[in-house]
Amino acid sequence: SEEDNAFFVRGDTIWRREGGREAQVTVARESLRYENEHVSVRLDPQCSTVQEAILKQPFDGTLSLRNAAEMMVVFNGVRCSLPALLA
Repeated sequence: SEEDNAFFVRGDTIWRREGGREAQVTVARESLRYENEHVSVRLDPQCSTVQEAILKQPFDGTLSLRNAAEMMVVFNGVRCSLPALLA
């Protein structure tokens, strides 16, 4: 259901809800910013290099940026295939 898994795109930002947890990626000219309840991470546009990471709330374990990369695939698909949605 959309309460457990959904994407929403507006302008230069994509939001994702998965398993009840929310995250967002905002695209800028030189970088993108991935945010969830625990971190705010600035990445290069290819999601391959972390330029800045800010801990918003402690968490156990490690952080994977796979979610950010998946969100960018969806965002780029929408931007290329359905650009009118972003206007």
